[in-house]
Amino acid sequence: MNCVYTYLIGCVIALIGISIISFSGTTMHLNPIGDILSVGAAMVWSFYAVLSKKMGAFGYSVIQTTRRTFFYGILFMIPALYFFDFKWDL
Repeated sequence: MNCVYTYLIGCVIALIGISIISFSGTTMHLNPIGDILSVGAAMVWSFYAVLSKKMGAFGYSVIQTTRRTFFYGILFMIPALYFFDFKWDL
């Protein structure tokens, strides 16, 4: 249980670091959408990392759960291609 708290503290520190990088700089080009998306991506990744570690503790293969997670991610992104007018182009 102590390892989980250490892991969560590390995730919080990483989120703070990403927030500092996103919200500060030499020139003040504030892009709130990009900043919010980058911090949101870090939060989602930390949740994914914690959940995949929990699934591994239940005896599931980490590689198998990662494969399924990516499969379902791609499966649910395919309908978005229609809404964003995606075109195959080099």
